Amino acid sequence: GLYCHVSQPPACLLSDDFEDGTIDPSIWTIVKDSWQESGGELIGTPVKRKAFIFANGFAGCNNCTIQTTVTTAGGSLAKVWIIGWYQDKNNNIELLLKEDTDRVILKQKSNGRVVRKQKAILQIDPNVTYAIQLNFDGTSIHVSVDNVEVLTVAVGSVPFGTAGYQVKNTTAHFGSICVN
Repeated sequence: GLYCHVSQPPACLLSDDFEDGTIDPSIWTIVKDSWQESGGELIGTPVKRKAFIFANGFAGCNNCTIQTTVTTAGGSLAKVWIIGWYQDKNNNIELLLKEDTDRVILKQKSNGRVVRKQKAILQIDPNVTYAIQLNFDGTSIHVSVDNVEVLTVAVGSVPFGTAGYQVKNTTAHFGSICVN
């Protein structure tokens, strides 16, 4: 007879469900301002300008996907970032959600310069949870919001590095993260 094999999705190379109420220092490094875990979410609140956190001990991946959710509390000039392939502030890939202009912007920075940038119009409302997926297929980053691809950017060089989050002028809630 014929047998059908159902394959399991690959295990997460980096994951956190934010369920234990404590930011695990073996996984995360808080760079700026206030971060806490509560109710299965990572909550970032800038005390001054920005709140920034990144995963440590994770070398990054090629041909992989970063999956998470984000909810912004709104506010004037509210900005929320999902950071991928983060080496440092000068070398990374940033997905910015700008609530005031209803835009998503993907940028690749290399040696402090923006080498790739693409924008898309997307209504971003406060207190609405958006499922975000950044998929790197080896040549391009495909950005999906709520399972709809909103933009694709061919990368300037093959990215590597870790993942993180950044918040400015709002409080943001991030759901579980899985990089696979």
